[in-house]
Amino acid sequence: MTDQQARRDPSDDEIDIGALMARVWATKGRAMIALLVVALAFSAFLALRYLASEKNVTYSQAFDLTFDGIANGEFPDGSPFLISDVISSTVLSRVYQENQLDSTELTLDELRRGLNIEPYAPDYFLIVQRYRSRMNNNLSAAEATELQQQMQSDLRTASASGMLLTLQLPDGTLSTEQAREILRDIPNAWAERAISEKGVLELNLPIYSERIFDEARFESLDYLVGIELLLDNIALIQENITALKQEPNSTNVTDPETGYKLEDLEKAIADVAEYDLRQLIDPV
Repeated sequence: MTDQQARRDPSDDEIDIGALMARVWATKGRAMIALLVVALAFSAFLALRYLASEKNVTYSQAFDLTFDGIANGEFPDGSPFLISDVISSTVLSRVYQENQLDSTELTLDELRRGLNIEPYAPDYFLIVQRYRSRMNNNLSAAEATELQQQMQSDLRTASASGMLLTLQLPDGTLSTEQAREILRDIPNAWAERAISEKGVLELNLPIYSERIFDEARFESLDYLVGIELLLDNIALIQENITALKQEPNSTNVTDPETGYKLEDLEKAIADVAEYDLRQLIDPV
């Protein structure tokens, strides 16, 4: 081997970038076609997957609860109010039967799993915006904290009475009218059960009933002792009236039998104790 053959030309190891780019550019058409085919195949896969998947429809119903004590999570009788009770098993069973849903494809368990209830404040953003407009750099740290606490209190009050009930079901399970009827019936069934069966709207007050005026008991007592007992019981009824007058809107309450309001009843009982019984006692 000669020295000329053994010696290699350094230019033989160099890559011609221009020629390489020219060859790559020449294949651009095939590359674009390949990318297009992959994109179309992926799009077709997603479309088939969407068509084959089960699509859900969500229905919603907002409603307000108005009773004393709701802001504190209590019924008027003092028992706790739980938002989950609105969609309890007892309530849903009644709604399921009343709407004859057993004739549809929807089971009671599917109805229970598709329902959700949460606090709802339609004025949430208005309340936040109102307080944010009052916040500025001129407020001290204490004033800003107090304003923030007031805003949180207003938001809790606004969301305490508002409820949002949602029902999510596979498309075609129920008609729109059936779903809306269910969402309307659930709060009604809950309210009827809470009022009629649990008595949650009854006042949590120690009220004496008419049983304290036992006629047989009075007949067995001496005349003056019986009158003294009657006066004591009248005093208990007057305490009842005083306690009832402390309740909200108590001045508008009217007895359905006599038509008396609390003020009328208080005056009538006072007249009995002061005049009717006195004319019986004075001769004795």
